[in-house]
Amino acid sequence: MAKTFNLKRCLITVNGVPVSGFADGDAVTAARNEDSYSITVGADGERLRNRSNNNSGRITFNLMYSSPLNTVFQGLNTLDESTGLGQAAILITDLNSGSSAFAAQAWVVKPPDFTVGMEAGAREWVFETGDLQLNHAGILI
Repeated sequence: MAKTFNLKRCLITVNGVPVSGFADGDAVTAARNEDSYSITVGADGERLRNRSNNNSGRITFNLMYSSPLNTVFQGLNTLDESTGLGQAAILITDLNSGSSAFAAQAWVVKPPDFTVGMEAGAREWVFETGDLQLNHAGILI
């Protein structure tokens, strides 16, 4: 039996506001800023595994030009630049597989570039996070 993925079965919220109006391609990406471990190799070949305690990350939203969330994200950025109070909680839950990503504190890195052309393009919003929790599962129904 074939399994099915459906983006509409992904619950994506920023401060509880559902995110919609995604551009073609990857809708959202959540990634840690550093590897969990690195290795140091000494002159004699002895190896030491180093644990990074940096769980910060970035969440990137790829929105259509017409998405109402562009206004919401711009509002967060404007609030943050003027008062420092523009942080948001981001929750991504994939009901297709059980995977999820969560950041209690995230903020817009910078507004997207302003572009106009023959066709309406996309707006890429990048949020930096404090602690980014990633949970991968693979139970497609």
